[in-house]
Amino acid sequence: MDTEPDYLLVRGMHSSIRLNLQHYLWKDGLGYLIHPSIPLPRPDSRIADLGTGTGIWLLDLASQLPATTQLYGFDIFPSQYPHAAHLPPNITLSVLDNLQPEPPKDLQGTFDIVHLRLWLGVVPNGDPIALLTHALKLLRRK
Repeated sequence: MDTEPDYLLVRGMHSSIRLNLQHYLWKDGLGYLIHPSIPLPRPDSRIADLGTGTGIWLLDLASQLPATTQLYGFDIFPSQYPHAAHLPPNITLSVLDNLQPEPPKDLQGTFDIVHLRLWLGVVPNGDPIALLTHALKLLRRK
Protein backbone atom coordinates (compact mmCIF):
# COMPACT_ATOMS: atom_id res chain seq x y z
CA MET A 1 0.00 0.00 0.00
CA ASP A 2 1.70 3.18 -1.21
CA THR A 3 -0.52 5.80 0.38
CA GLU A 4 -2.16 5.97 3.74
CA PRO A 5 -5.93 5.48 3.64
CA ASP A 6 -8.24 8.20 4.94
CA TYR A 7 -8.31 8.31 8.72
CA LEU A 8 -10.32 10.96 10.51
CA LEU A 9 -7.90 11.31 13.45
CA VAL A 10 -4.63 11.37 11.41
CA ARG A 11 -1.51 9.44 12.32
CA GLY A 12 1.73 10.63 13.85
CA MET A 13 3.50 11.06 17.15
CA HIS A 14 0.65 12.94 18.84
CA SER A 15 -1.89 10.38 17.62
CA SER A 16 0.27 7.56 18.96
CA ILE A 17 0.48 9.29 22.34
CA ARG A 18 -3.31 9.74 22.31
CA LEU A 19 -3.91 6.05 21.50
CA ASN A 20 -1.54 4.90 24.24
CA LEU A 21 -3.15 7.22 26.79
CA GLN A 22 -6.62 6.03 25.75
CA HIS A 23 -5.47 2.45 26.28
CA TYR A 24 -4.47 3.12 29.88
CA LEU A 25 -7.65 5.12 30.57
CA TRP A 26 -9.78 2.24 29.26
CA LYS A 27 -7.75 -0.34 31.18
CA ASP A 28 -7.90 1.64 34.43
CA GLY A 29 -11.60 2.38 33.97
CA LEU A 30 -12.59 -1.20 33.14
CA GLY A 31 -10.05 -2.96 35.35
CA TYR A 32 -9.11 -5.60 32.78
CA LEU A 33 -7.66 -6.20 29.32
CA ILE A 34 -9.76 -9.27 28.54
CA HIS A 35 -13.33 -9.26 29.84
CA PRO A 36 -13.64 -11.51 32.91
CA SER A 37 -16.44 -13.52 31.27
CA ILE A 38 -13.98 -14.70 28.58
CA PRO A 39 -12.00 -17.74 29.73
CA LEU A 40 -8.30 -17.03 29.96
CA PRO A 41 -6.52 -18.46 26.97
CA ARG A 42 -4.46 -21.63 27.03
CA PRO A 43 -0.68 -21.12 26.96
CA ASP A 44 -0.66 -21.94 23.22
CA SER A 45 -3.54 -19.60 22.30
CA ARG A 46 -3.64 -17.15 19.43
CA ILE A 47 -5.11 -13.69 20.00
CA ALA A 48 -5.80 -11.06 17.33
CA ASP A 49 -6.15 -7.31 17.84
CA LEU A 50 -7.97 -5.60 14.95
CA GLY A 51 -7.10 -1.96 14.37
CA THR A 52 -4.06 -2.42 16.60
CA GLY A 53 -2.66 1.10 16.03
CA THR A 54 0.44 1.32 18.23
CA GLY A 55 0.07 -2.28 19.43
CA ILE A 56 -0.25 -1.04 23.02
CA TRP A 57 -3.04 -3.47 23.96
CA LEU A 58 -0.94 -6.42 22.75
CA LEU A 59 2.19 -5.16 24.48
CA ASP A 60 0.31 -4.81 27.76
CA LEU A 61 -1.37 -8.20 27.32
CA ALA A 62 1.97 -9.88 26.54
CA SER A 63 3.21 -8.91 30.00
CA GLN A 64 0.31 -10.81 31.59
CA LEU A 65 0.22 -14.00 29.50
CA PRO A 66 2.68 -16.86 28.96
CA ALA A 67 5.30 -16.17 26.30
CA THR A 68 3.88 -19.12 24.36
CA THR A 69 0.66 -17.18 23.66
CA GLN A 70 0.88 -15.83 20.10
CA LEU A 71 -0.36 -12.25 19.73
CA TYR A 72 -1.17 -10.71 16.35
CA GLY A 73 -1.98 -7.08 15.61
CA PHE A 74 -3.59 -6.03 12.35
CA ASP A 75 -4.05 -2.53 11.00
CA ILE A 76 -4.57 -1.07 7.55
CA PHE A 77 -1.38 0.99 7.77
CA PRO A 78 1.72 0.30 9.89
CA SER A 79 2.84 3.90 10.49
CA GLN A 80 2.17 3.69 14.25
CA TYR A 81 3.67 0.24 14.82
CA PRO A 82 6.65 0.12 17.16
CA HIS A 83 9.86 -1.05 15.56
CA ALA A 84 10.04 -4.86 15.48
CA ALA A 85 13.17 -4.75 17.68
CA HIS A 86 10.97 -3.40 20.51
CA LEU A 87 8.44 -6.22 20.32
CA PRO A 88 8.51 -9.45 22.31
CA PRO A 89 8.99 -12.52 20.08
CA ASN A 90 5.36 -13.59 20.52
CA ILE A 91 3.92 -10.40 18.96
CA THR A 92 3.48 -10.07 15.20
CA LEU A 93 2.16 -6.87 13.62
CA SER A 94 0.85 -7.04 10.04
CA VAL A 95 -1.00 -4.93 7.52
CA LEU A 96 -4.59 -6.04 6.98
CA ASP A 97 -7.78 -4.24 5.97
CA ASN A 98 -10.12 -5.33 8.76
CA LEU A 99 -13.08 -3.69 7.01
CA GLN A 100 -13.03 -6.34 4.29
CA PRO A 101 -15.57 -9.04 5.20
CA GLU A 102 -13.28 -11.81 3.97
CA PRO A 103 -9.93 -12.10 5.79
CA PRO A 104 -7.14 -14.10 4.16
CA LYS A 105 -7.90 -17.84 4.14
CA ASP A 106 -4.77 -18.68 6.16
CA LEU A 107 -6.07 -16.55 9.07
CA GLN A 108 -9.65 -17.78 9.07
CA GLY A 109 -10.62 -19.88 12.08
CA THR A 110 -7.20 -19.56 13.72
CA PHE A 111 -7.77 -17.22 16.70
CA ASP A 112 -9.10 -17.98 20.17
CA ILE A 113 -9.83 -14.32 20.95
CA VAL A 114 -10.37 -11.39 18.58
CA HIS A 115 -10.15 -7.95 20.19
CA LEU A 116 -11.80 -4.81 18.79
CA ARG A 117 -11.81 -1.40 20.45
CA LEU A 118 -12.51 2.22 19.46
CA TRP A 119 -13.87 1.45 15.98
CA LEU A 120 -16.92 3.72 16.24
CA GLY A 121 -15.36 6.68 14.44
CA VAL A 122 -13.82 4.75 11.56
CA VAL A 123 -16.54 2.29 10.51
CA PRO A 124 -17.80 3.56 7.13
CA ASN A 125 -21.40 4.82 7.20
CA GLY A 126 -21.76 3.56 10.77
CA ASP A 127 -22.30 0.03 9.42
CA PRO A 128 -20.17 -2.54 11.29
CA ILE A 129 -21.33 -5.59 9.28
CA ALA A 130 -18.08 -6.00 7.29
CA LEU A 131 -15.90 -5.54 10.38
CA LEU A 132 -17.92 -7.97 12.48
CA THR A 133 -18.05 -10.52 9.65
CA HIS A 134 -14.28 -10.25 9.33
CA ALA A 135 -13.76 -10.70 13.09
CA LEU A 136 -16.09 -13.70 13.31
CA LYS A 137 -14.30 -15.43 10.43
CA LEU A 138 -11.01 -15.13 12.31
CA LEU A 139 -12.35 -17.00 15.37
CA ARG A 140 -11.84 -20.72 15.89
CA ARG A 141 -15.01 -22.75 15.95
CA LYS A 142 -15.30 -24.62 19.23
